Amino acid sequence: MQQYIEFITNHPLLFGMLILVLILLITSEVTRSINGAKSIDISTAISRFNQDKATFLDIRSNNEFANGHITGAINIPETDLEKRISDLIKFKEKEIIVYCQTGIRTAKSCKVLKDNGFNTISTLSGGLTAWTNENYPIEK
Repeated sequence: MQQYIEFITNHPLLFGMLILVLILLITSEVTRSINGAKSIDISTAISRFNQDKATFLDIRSNNEFANGHITGAINIPETDLEKRISDLIKFKEKEIIVYCQTGIRTAKSCKVLKDNGFNTISTLSGGLTAWTNENYPIEK
């Protein structure tokens, strides 16, 4: 225990950054669970999409979407989602898999979907970055 106290007193900046990262992680997970969305991995998302049980919702900007996106994804930027919720009504019975570049911006969009009666909402773990890192194809 003495070593921990000594480390903290010798490196307050590092310890402060550790606490900040932990707070951000906890906040992100609590927000995600409150908004009713669960994080799913890429293989699960692909399986559900291929079985026609899910659809991908890309919440990035139109320019980001044009530079590359998951094949078959619907693009509604996060800022326009509330105004364009009617575009998703035909997918209400399916699971909506929300993704952005890294998966960080999805919580607000999941809340909008939940508030508008969408019950099965997931987020793509790691977002498009994880998708491309696993060498899955993207469409331009």
